[in-house]
Amino acid sequence: MARVTSGSLMIATGIIHNAFGLLLGFGLLAPPGGTRRNLVAEMATGGVIDSVGGDPLRMTFFWFEFSGAVAFVLGWLMLTVERRGEALAAGIGWQLLAIAVVGVALVPALGLWLVLAQALLILYRARRARLPSGPGAAA
Repeated sequence: MARVTSGSLMIATGIIHNAFGLLLGFGLLAPPGGTRRNLVAEMATGGVIDSVGGDPLRMTFFWFEFSGAVAFVLGWLMLTVERRGEALAAGIGWQLLAIAVVGVALVPALGLWLVLAQALLILYRARRARLPSGPGAAA
């Protein structure tokens, strides 16, 4: 059985994030307390350039997709390191932990609980590998 890696978990997090964003964007999922709107169609018919504007729901859709893509890219980078047989530096775990703790404290309903678990996994594996955590430590 293949070992679950932090990179593959982060890639999965990005995919899940983008899937929920697309459900919102195509109007298949209503935002909390809101109504369903096909944001993709609205943005396409109005012209893509500057189509987000000041619309809060469009902004939510954009950041959902953007942050999901960033999580996917981060996961890919993490997976590349892990496939070389190396543990991720503890500093990555500490940074993800800080992001997750702040996010969960501010909006507990967000999916940042997934990132919290991943951060703890990175810290656990880095400790087992005895990797330092400071900047430039993983030379």
